[in-house]
Amino acid sequence: MKNIIYAMDDLFKNSFRWQGRLSREGYGWAWAGILAVNAGLFSIRKAALFLTLFSRYSYGKQISQTLAYAIALWNAAAFFPLLSATMRRYHDSGKAGWKAILFNGLGVVFIVLGTLVGSLTIIGFVFSGGYMVTADADIAMARLLWFGFFSILLLLAGTGFAVLNLKCVLCQSDPGENAYGKPAPFPPG
Repeated sequence: MKNIIYAMDDLFKNSFRWQGRLSREGYGWAWAGILAVNAGLFSIRKAALFLTLFSRYSYGKQISQTLAYAIALWNAAAFFPLLSATMRRYHDSGKAGWKAILFNGLGVVFIVLGTLVGSLTIIGFVFSGGYMVTADADIAMARLLWFGFFSILLLLAGTGFAVLNLKCVLCQSDPGENAYGKPAPFPPG
């Protein structure tokens, strides 16, 4: 628990500090803290929704919306500190920090576009009578198959960037001083 508190404190104190280094252990504990807060907020939301089932009053919608806003606000507040921590983690292994923005950004863009194109392809398949095999439907189905193939390629590219980001974040730290500064042990002793 002490490590999570220290990591979260370090994460938010260095929210917009793009220089320096962050150890693999410190980065892992920071993510553990972020995920613990998210899990707590989601659990409170689910418990509140469950309790409203047995209530005489119907406050469930208001409680759910308020907690959904709290979760969104928490995730927005954690965005820049996590981006800064990821850049400092890249620096710790001797890599340029701008690659963190590139890998994360392109990964998210490709996954969102792949999901969107795939969803539209499935909707087009269902509403164009794709479940019926006719001679006239072959040309339309061929176009839809190309969109499906394109969405799979986008999803694979996004997954590739996510794996590349994980590889960079989880790699060994440079043991000595590098171009980004001295090693940052966790917790500093």
